[in-house]
Amino acid sequence: MPRRPPARNAFDRAETPAIACFNRATVDLGVEYKRLINALQVYVSRHVAPVWGTPANLRATKSFVRNAWAIVF
Repeated sequence: MPRRPPARNAFDRAETPAIACFNRATVDLGVEYKRLINALQVYVSRHVAPVWGTPANLRATKSFVRNAWAIVF
């Protein structure tokens, strides 16, 4: 089986990925929204960034943000 080259992504551009987080939930999330984003940032910084090989910045937004990944609740 021929070997494929590695996938290229945002990590190859020497940029810290931005992740826009916004709430479209129709029911209560059960936690204050800003506390949720802060807790997710801690999780990403401690547990995901070492695996990805780069940090990521989560930020609460109202909608999608250009050139940012998204987490929609």
